[in-house]
Amino acid sequence: MKLAINSSRARTVAGLVMFAGLGLFLLALMACLQVPVGNPEKSRVDPALSGVWRVRQEGKSSESLWIIEPWDARTWILTTLDAEDDDSADEAAATTPADVLTQLESRGLESIDAYKAWLATFSGVRFLVLEPKQALRDLAGEKPEFWVVFKVQQPTADRVELLLVAGEQIVNAETTAEAERILRKQARDPALYADSYTLLRVPEAEYGRVNALLESLNISTQ
Repeated sequence: MKLAINSSRARTVAGLVMFAGLGLFLLALMACLQVPVGNPEKSRVDPALSGVWRVRQEGKSSESLWIIEPWDARTWILTTLDAEDDDSADEAAATTPADVLTQLESRGLESIDAYKAWLATFSGVRFLVLEPKQALRDLAGEKPEFWVVFKVQQPTADRVELLLVAGEQIVNAETTAEAERILRKQARDPALYADSYTLLRVPEAEYGRVNALLESLNISTQ
């Protein structure tokens, strides 16, 4: 069973995002860029990154669900879903959390966020750029307030490692040209990065559960 993106579904997600928090990135706001980098019109989608992923942030016990779907040959729509916290969970459950799909099914949704995503390469290093989407802001032609950028480690079939770009200099960059100069110069410098995120692929055998979850949120899957 496949997940299929369409314009109706994208609009639904964007509408829900008007009421959402920043989900996975709430704790990473200080690492957000003020400007975008790369050119989504000249990028190319990497099929190795497309799919449904369980996502764990370094140092955090909770997981998120990411759905990374090609919008066209150049960009993706990335939807992130976070489950409600379980205040009654014991210490053992906190250190060995249930699968995020089980969490979402049993606890409900804490936040949902949508991003336009594209790849950019600087000094031979690939980066994933995320631009938050909000329906009313986009319709009004307003620019996003921030962008999130990750270094992409070489993916395998079922696992992707991302490093959050968080260097003080690039976070304070005020123009795209300035931010891109920093990436070209410091792309291989460990000091440029902060948290790591591990993406583990959800097998297609579980897509029925994912579709049912989206339909329960009134998000089109057709």
